[in-house]
Amino acid sequence: MDASTLAAAFALALAAYLLITDWVDLAPWNKVDDLPVRQKLLISVANYTPLLFVAVAVLLGGGLLVALALLVGIVDLAMHVAYWWLPYARGASAEQLSERERLFGGTTTFLPAIGNHPIPNAQHVVVGILMAAMVAFTAVSAI
Repeated sequence: MDASTLAAAFALALAAYLLITDWVDLAPWNKVDDLPVRQKLLISVANYTPLLFVAVAVLLGGGLLVALALLVGIVDLAMHVAYWWLPYARGASAEQLSERERLFGGTTTFLPAIGNHPIPNAQHVVVGILMAAMVAFTAVSAI
């Protein structure tokens, strides 16, 4: 498989994974049973649109489309790192800790605690791995 096909496959796999984890209660893997449908729809549009763009762009090819796909992937990955990994490494405010407990409390974690820093849950560790692979293969396909 070439890099473009792999980038598209990871983008679509991530979209499918998010579709399941955003809509199906798999507690303790995720915590979606108390989210209103409207909020789930907004999350879906925000999550899936960039991933579908990346998949289509890398499959269609062309310098500008693939460059835009790479930019979209990098921004998406940067937001993921900023939300999950920076607070894990550096800590979070009391307000952020409260929000994470409300949204993700009781979900599966396996990473070691760092003080009272929020621990990325397993569901989003998988998201990060799939997203990093998508960005890496998109970057290779851009070369």
